[in-house]
Amino acid sequence: HVHLIILTRVDPPLNLSALRVKDQVIHIQSEELHFNYDESAEFLRRNINTDLDEDTINDLYQKTEGWIAGLQLAALSLRNRKGPVALPFNEENRFIINYLMEQIYSQLSDSLRGFLLRTAILNRFTGELTEVVTGCKGSSEFLDVLRRENLFLIPLDQRGNWYRYHNLFSYFLKKRLAVELPDEIQALHYRAAQWYRAQGLLHESFDHAVLSGNQEIINELAEAYVEELWDAGEHALLLRRLSQIPERIMAENVKLRLYLALLKMDAGEVDAELVKIVFSESDHDYSDKERGMLETIRAAYGNLTQKAEIIEKHATSAIKLFKTTSPMWQSNAICILGRTYFLSGNLLEAEKYFKIAYEEAQEKGMKVIAFQAAFHLADTLRTQGRFGEAKALCHEQIRQIENHEGQPVQYLGNFYSILGEIACEENHLHRALMNGVKGVMMAEQRNNNLQLCITYKKLLNTYYTLKDVEKVKTILSKLRYLQQHSFLPSWLKSPLRVAQAFLYMMEDREEEAINQLQPPEILKAKDLTVTNEDIRELLFLARLYLRLRKPEQAAPILEKLKDFLAKNHRWNAYLNCLVNRAICSHQFGNEFEAEAILNEALILGKQKGYCRTFLDADYLLYPILSKMSFKKNIYDYAVAILEAMEIELSFSACSPKTVQLIDPLSPRELEILKLLPSRLSYPEIAEKLYISYSTVRTHVKNIYMKLNAHTRLEAVNIARARRLLQ
Repeated sequence: HVHLIILTRVDPPLNLSALRVKDQVIHIQSEELHFNYDESAEFLRRNINTDLDEDTINDLYQKTEGWIAGLQLAALSLRNRKGPVALPFNEENRFIINYLMEQIYSQLSDSLRGFLLRTAILNRFTGELTEVVTGCKGSSEFLDVLRRENLFLIPLDQRGNWYRYHNLFSYFLKKRLAVELPDEIQALHYRAAQWYRAQGLLHESFDHAVLSGNQEIINELAEAYVEELWDAGEHALLLRRLSQIPERIMAENVKLRLYLALLKMDAGEVDAELVKIVFSESDHDYSDKERGMLETIRAAYGNLTQKAEIIEKHATSAIKLFKTTSPMWQSNAICILGRTYFLSGNLLEAEKYFKIAYEEAQEKGMKVIAFQAAFHLADTLRTQGRFGEAKALCHEQIRQIENHEGQPVQYLGNFYSILGEIACEENHLHRALMNGVKGVMMAEQRNNNLQLCITYKKLLNTYYTLKDVEKVKTILSKLRYLQQHSFLPSWLKSPLRVAQAFLYMMEDREEEAINQLQPPEILKAKDLTVTNEDIRELLFLARLYLRLRKPEQAAPILEKLKDFLAKNHRWNAYLNCLVNRAICSHQFGNEFEAEAILNEALILGKQKGYCRTFLDADYLLYPILSKMSFKKNIYDYAVAILEAMEIELSFSACSPKTVQLIDPLSPRELEILKLLPSRLSYPEIAEKLYISYSTVRTHVKNIYMKLNAHTRLEAVNIARARRLLQ
């Protein structure tokens, strides 16, 4: 018996079908000779002297697609490299270029080379498409040649209709095309664009149209294609597509310019040049719809910069212009107008406009506008303390997006972030962290700066509650990076200040934290108008004053805010204000007033479902809460808050269970204790009190022992909780 082994790129002149039936042949085809991922990893590790990490192996596998010769060339290229080899092997590697040129390309006929070069512009193709692009009938027969000779042709379906070239071979061909037939490239793309458009494949048609540089076909496609992507919520993709269009074409197409400007606003990619263009754009020859689009963009800029007067002026104008021309854009303008009222603190009016935009968009099937409006509506409901309604709306939007294909996903992270904020206030901290992190991860995947800012800001609130200093530092670092490398909305400046102040506070550097925040001059205006972020910052400033036992500084801030917050139904901030006012009255020595204010806060907290607003006041609030006699209508709720606070304090340095010292502090120890919150070192304390350094150390050890503390910070916190620093 003779066993014949034939190695060939071309099927031999044998009756393979008959031999298969008789089980007299084993036919191993090229696809069976490709390594899978595990085989590729094993091959590379055996043939390269350097340890490769998983990312590098995966990159090599994706580029070579398991092609063994390609992996061998990669191994040859990397074998003698020293040090890290993070992704050093690419399509321009000389081993790959030389191999494909000498072993494959130079061996082909001129006609086949011409076919390969002209079809290299296609990411996928059919026989019919190759004939259109090459301009030669019958050229699709070359596909049969490539298939028979196993020349890097990869089928994309079972019927053999669609194909593509191997990644490395495709890149090689494109480089050769640029060298050998540079004058034909735009014409090839134009033919491809025409064919794809005829098949209704707008994505690929638009790609090739842009690369063709043909203004006529770009303008023809833009009308339908741009609105299709906008309606589908594919804003990131649309922004990339429009950014690829030559400037000369953009300059002559009003609608494309307007879409590009709005997309950049939406993505937070705003620079001085864009703002200049938006506000200097002449609209004298625009249609009503185009004027409305321009007004909407100007209103969107007002939203980013927190200028309510700009939003109101331009959004109102846009609504009128869109009344008969575009219901989709009208709903968008109504939603932006809602932001005017949200920024100015009028939540009832904001809710009304967000609800109108949401319901209109839902009725007319405008998914993007519906999700935009739903997000703002849910955030407004959360701010009003209407947690049940906000959660129901968020869950409904998440269900719609996750259960149906073709839904815009860029707002998914925002809805999870709102759920995270609500869960945090309800003291479901694990759920809060899970939803908040999920929201951030989704925003990071979308690579949208504005969505990142929203989700980072909302996650910060959970990290404040958890007192997770390292996580706050991480997010603050990311936000500052965004601030340096792109445009950030004006409303983010306040959260950045608060985050830095929080870090100072956690180091017991309250004075520096206060200096980090904006002074409360904003409250001196006769007609008080403060944004949501201003309110957060002012309430945090008041809390810092209370930590320093300076109620005289906190009281004016809280008095000015309380009526404004109640009038505008900002119940989350109003409750925070009540808690701070109760602490303030307590520090003034007015216990009756402190308990009355705290009783009002507990009634509101029970009604709305708040929890963390009380718990986050911990040792400042505990002396009032622990002595109160709760009324029947809030008894269970108040006791639950008190018990939760005692549990949290028992795990911190400020345990309420050890109010009385076993061994009282001496006058000298009290004197030293009151200097510990300062930044004075122990030698400096010794110098200040005219005693020796060793004496200070002895007293500090005694203080630690009597307070059951292990560090200076713990001693200070315990002393504050027991009011020893007064």
